Amino acid sequence: MKKCLFIMFFAIHFTLIVIACCLSAYKSYCEFYHFQKNTTVLNTVEKLLKPMPVQLYGDISACQYGFGFFAPNVKSGGCIVFENNTNIYTPEFYGKEAKNRFSVFECHISDFLLKDKATLQKNKEQVLYDSLRIKYYNLIYKAISAKLFNQNKCVSKQSNIGFTLFEYPGLAEYRKNIRQRQIIKLYQINTILNN
Repeated sequence: MKKCLFIMFFAIHFTLIVIACCLSAYKSYCEFYHFQKNTTVLNTVEKLLKPMPVQLYGDISACQYGFGFFAPNVKSGGCIVFENNTNIYTPEFYGKEAKNRFSVFECHISDFLLKDKATLQKNKEQVLYDSLRIKYYNLIYKAISAKLFNQNKCVSKQSNIGFTLFEYPGLAEYRKNIRQRQIIKLYQINTILNN
């Protein structure tokens, strides 16, 4: 009896994972390549995941979230990079909690910088919100610059800090022995600092 219950539980759990991953990959694929989504398929699959017990179980077990590493919805990682006199520094943390919080902050910056501004409806509130957010990020960049400048005993007063994205080669490039990452500077500000 226990074995039968376990097999039923495993089958339901695995089915939910497959459905959620397929739905996530399909939506992301259509958005990325600008294909028209098949609404009948989407509505049918979403109806399967909509009942409250299924949603509750999906939230608790995390089986409703996609697990696709090579899926089109996985963006490249980025980080805040400080440059002074051809030396490159990144923030260092001593605790796991600080690292986690900072990585979440970097994800917010990445999402903000990579969002498709052409498809967004630009009303006055959105423009104001975006400009305030840029000012807020600039203040944080300057604070990080000052910290890294003093921490590393930098010599040159002129430096810059920004958000850098690391673009790794795809599978086709990897097969052709192209394995170096590309560094793409998405945003950068110059700072003048004193000891």
